[in-house]
Amino acid sequence: MSAAHAADRLDAAVKLLLEGNSPHTVVADIAARYGCGKRQGRNVVAKAYLQIQQDVVDVGLDRKALVAQTVHCLQAGMAQALASNQIGSVVGTARELRELLGLGAVR
Repeated sequence: MSAAHAADRLDAAVKLLLEGNSPHTVVADIAARYGCGKRQGRNVVAKAYLQIQQDVVDVGLDRKALVAQTVHCLQAGMAQALASNQIGSVVGTARELRELLGLGAVR
């Protein structure tokens, strides 16, 4: 396999993960798209996670910036779920937001 082919697979896996696909889904997609086995697909996904982690380190994102981005995404998701009358999604997203921000009752 050429370096360009390996880079294409890695880029595809990174893109799929950043779109919110589960690792299982990305492994299956990479295996099907590039004609490799699931074991090789898992290796590509593992490298993709390392690439994403390194990208975060390289741009110097800190915890506060990541939390702010996550809060924004959760709020946008709640708004979209409300607009489409997906009450279960609203509740689930609100729970995630509450957990992230520590807004629940102390036990």
